[in-house]
This record gives sequence, structure tokens and C-alpha cells, in this order.
Amino acid sequence: MAHYAPHVRASTPSSVAALRRREALERFSFYGITSALVLYVNEHLLYSERDAKAHFHFFLAAAWLAPIAGAWLADRFLGRYRAILAVAWVYVAGLVVLAAFESRAGLAVGLALVAAGAGGLKPCVTGLVGDQLAAADAPARARAYRWISLVVNGAAVLVPALLVAFGPRVAFAVPAAALALALVVLRSGRARYVLPAPAGRNLHGFLRVVARALSRLGTGHPGQHWLDLARDAHPAEAVAGAKAVLRIGAVFAAVTLFWALLEQKGSAWVFQARQMDLALAGRQLSPAQLQALSPLLAVVLVPFLGAVVFPALARRGRVLSPLGKMSAGTFATVLSFAAAAIVQSIIDSGRAPHALWQLPQYLLLGAGEVLVSMTGLELSSTHAPPAMRSTVSSIWFLTASGGNLLTALVTRLVRLEGAAWFWFFAAVMLAAALVFRAIARGWRLAPTEAIVAE
Repeated sequence: MAHYAPHVRASTPSSVAALRRREALERFSFYGITSALVLYVNEHLLYSERDAKAHFHFFLAAAWLAPIAGAWLADRFLGRYRAILAVAWVYVAGLVVLAAFESRAGLAVGLALVAAGAGGLKPCVTGLVGDQLAAADAPARARAYRWISLVVNGAAVLVPALLVAFGPRVAFAVPAAALALALVVLRSGRARYVLPAPAGRNLHGFLRVVARALSRLGTGHPGQHWLDLARDAHPAEAVAGAKAVLRIGAVFAAVTLFWALLEQKGSAWVFQARQMDLALAGRQLSPAQLQALSPLLAVVLVPFLGAVVFPALARRGRVLSPLGKMSAGTFATVLSFAAAAIVQSIIDSGRAPHALWQLPQYLLLGAGEVLVSMTGLELSSTHAPPAMRSTVSSIWFLTASGGNLLTALVTRLVRLEGAAWFWFFAAVMLAAALVFRAIARGWRLAPTEAIVAE
């Protein structure tokens, strides 16, 4: 699943440059593991394809739930820098367990530690980079995104190849070494970082406002918003911020199914590729290496959409709002699974098409990822009140976790094979896309949100 780099200035401070190098190494580590995980679980630990997919998505669900705990730990107690060091060692321990113990017990312990560590790092690193900067610069942000995407691309090519050539110990030892180097890079810039103290308890946070309002239900007057009942204990700005969070949260919840489909490029699509002709330029590819198409295509799609597609639509009087872009992304995701279903139908008929037949589904899914994920992050930063941005980020992480949990449960509970699997998710996603489009058409920035966001 791609989640994108924070904003940076065109002239990047040395402290941020060090953090970028650390982030690149951590991304290499995480995406290296995920690119090879289902094949390791299936081929080395001898789980069935169904169970391997379930383990993969349960792991990602946990990894996208952990950021909430990581942000809480950093904001309340340790500060971001010390929180990164604390959870990073948990992450390293998980990688060491995966590399050292080729067993089902090693898998369970290793993935639990990696999920806690990798997930806990995400909000802390994003926040630490933000602490170094006061403003954003779009060209620098685009350069950073391209760099990180190329690193992810390299991880998706290298680690599955190492798994085939040398086995899991070498394949997982390389991401472990990359993460250990990331910690060295992080510590090397310690003297240059801006390190705000932990914020401590927020007496007017989102959950406190909601809890107070719920405790006073039934005491308001007709037509009064139920959150306004919390004004007796919380300032107007906090209540208005909570309203904004709920509205944005409703939008984010509508894209939970998007994550259920997006992450299947690391599970169902890998097993599909294994049934195809993987010979390319005289070499035999690993079925997991096709995942490298995702970040590679994203590098191309981001400037193409921004410089060609969106300006062309604007000239025709069709300026896409953030929710309009996200809506288009959900429909692109539907088409990606329809394309995957067509390819699988050919395979089910007894033929073995070349693995590059997966290119259209990767292209469509890449477009969906750029339009939904990047725009969702933009929406959270521009429409969320500053004091509530951590809460909005947490909701975004929850949707990613929920989407992977849904896929894992469907894998375990629904008996679907072959093309039927892909058609099922395409149909469910189509229904979700239609719901999201209806929400997008009726969603407007409320005046109170505009005031608070300023």
C-alpha cells in the first residue's frame, strides 16, 4: 500500500535530508518484506494459498493499526525522536526473528513485532519531518515522492529475487540491515533536529469532546447539533474541530474497500502471476517481482495526471475537486479488478498468458492509488483543523487497517476461486464507488471547518 512523503521546501535542510535517507531505508525494508511475504508463507512454511493471503492481510491490518499507538506514545510521553528509536528496535527485532527462525512460530512472532514497529514509526517520522519545516513546496514534495517510489520499486525487485536464490534468511536479513542503517542515519543527524517536547494530555481532544457530548444526549434543544452539547466543557473551536473530523471521517470510511483491493497486489495478484509465463529477456522472474510495476507506474502517473490530464479537464470546464479525484480513483480500482478477472478467466481456461498481461491491471490500480491515497492525504491536511490533524491521520490509518482486515476475513470465510474472486471484489468495489460518488457530490466544506482550518 503506498502512503506518501510529507511536504518539504525546495531548499531542504540537512536535518530533513537525513530523515529522508532514513525514510528511504525504512521503506526499502518494509516493502521488501511485504513483496516476498506471501511466497515465503506459501512455499517455505507450506501454508495454503488461502491461508497465506489471510496472514498477509492480517499483518497489514495490524501494521496500519499500530500508527495510532505510535502517535499516542510520541505525543503523550516520549516525543517523536525518542519514540522512533524505541519502536524501531522492536521493528529490527521482528526482522531478525523472521530471518533467523524459518518456522510458523517465527513467522507469528516476527510479523507481530514488525507490524508494531513499522506501524508505530509512520506517524512519528511524518511528524518529525514536519517539525523541521514551516512551509511546503510542491516540486520538492514531488521529487521526494519519486525518490521514495524508486526505493520501493528496488525493494520489490530485489527481496523476492533473494528469496528465490538464497532463501528467507538472506532475503529478510537484507531489510534488517537496511533498517539498522536507517537507525544509524537517524542518530547521525540528532544534533540538527528540531525536537519539540511531548504535548502531553489534550484536554480538548476529539475523543473527549465526543464523550462529553454523548454523556449529555437528550439535554439539547431541537435542531441543535449533538456535538454542541459539549460546549459546556470545551471551547467552540474544539467542538467545531470535532464536527470537521466526523465529516472527513465519513468520507474516509467510504474508501475502506479501496484498501481491501489495493493491497491484494501483494497477495492475490502474486499467486495469479505464478500461474502465468514469467520468462522475460531470457530470465525467469519471481511472481512477486511484478509488484515493482506499482511504484514504477506511480512515478509516471503523478506528473502525467498533474501536467496533462487535470489541465485538459480544466480547459473543458471540468475542474476535479479532491473528492472528485478520489471518486475517479475508486472507479479505476474497479476496472483494475475487472482486468484481473479477465486475465484469470484466460488462466482458468487452461492457458498461461505472459505475466505482462497484468500490466493493465497494475496501471489502473496505480491510477486508483494516486487519485485516492494521495488526494486523501491532501484532503486531510487542507480540511482538517490543525489541532485535529493527528486524529484525522489516525482515521486514515484505520481505513487502511479495516480494508486489509476485510480482505483477510473474506479470504477465510468466503469460498471463491479463480476469476470469481476478482469479479467479487470488482462488484463490491463498484457498489462502494457509487456510494462514494454520491457522498462526493453532496459534500461541501462547512463554514465552521473553514474558520477552524485557518
